[in-house]
Amino acid sequence: MLIAALALVACQATDKLTRSDESQYSDEQPRESYLNSPAYINVQLAVEYMKQQQFGLAMSKLRKALAYNPNLAVAHSTMAVLYEELGETGPARHHYERSIELDSRDPRLRNNYGQFLCRNGQEEAGIVQFEKAAKNPLYESPQIPLINAGSCAMKIQKLDEAEAYFRSALNEQPQNSIALLNMVRLSTGSGNYFQARAYLQRYVAVAKHTAETLWAGYQTEKNLGDKEAAANYAVRLKSRFPDSPQTKELLKEITDR
Repeated sequence: MLIAALALVACQATDKLTRSDESQYSDEQPRESYLNSPAYINVQLAVEYMKQQQFGLAMSKLRKALAYNPNLAVAHSTMAVLYEELGETGPARHHYERSIELDSRDPRLRNNYGQFLCRNGQEEAGIVQFEKAAKNPLYESPQIPLINAGSCAMKIQKLDEAEAYFRSALNEQPQNSIALLNMVRLSTGSGNYFQARAYLQRYVAVAKHTAETLWAGYQTEKNLGDKEAAANYAVRLKSRFPDSPQTKELLKEITDR
């Protein structure tokens, strides 16, 4: 959640947005003035305090930001993240929704709100927000909400939909390790081990093995009949992650043979 707030504020500060994306600031307030405004500066300070887990000071700065400009969408979105971090979902929901009311064309706000909905048992509604964010032509990273939509769909066991979202994310960014890992998970889960092997090869070309991926590799090669490759995965899993749940599962499987 804190990463979402950091990314949103950073993008607000650095993006060169078109006039159509300036929303409520376009006619009333030049973009440069908005970024240097007391309200926005207080949002930036709040995010820094959030990074340091100083939530009381962060709350104080966000309240100042909204006192200066109650219509600052990024302030509401950051306030929502802070309330969620504090476990107060009611106020968090209010500020997420208010941020979108104020700037419905900012896809990052919709992505943040979608994550909130997905975390709080409203997966279908969250996916709607992710789809809207991904379809926004101004969003330079549509793979982010697409991956989030896929993860949300997996939570409610809509695996075909999840796969479609992850494939779409990989069309946008073929080397995205998160999308590739999720395709490995879906492929091994469905018993499609040839596909799992292909996605695992793509994954390790861009990211390091984890206990999960080594275990997936072991299961894949075992089911495809390559005993040597399976043994290689097993050795690496036991040596690199001796205390992992995957290693315990491996040792149990070996013991039960």
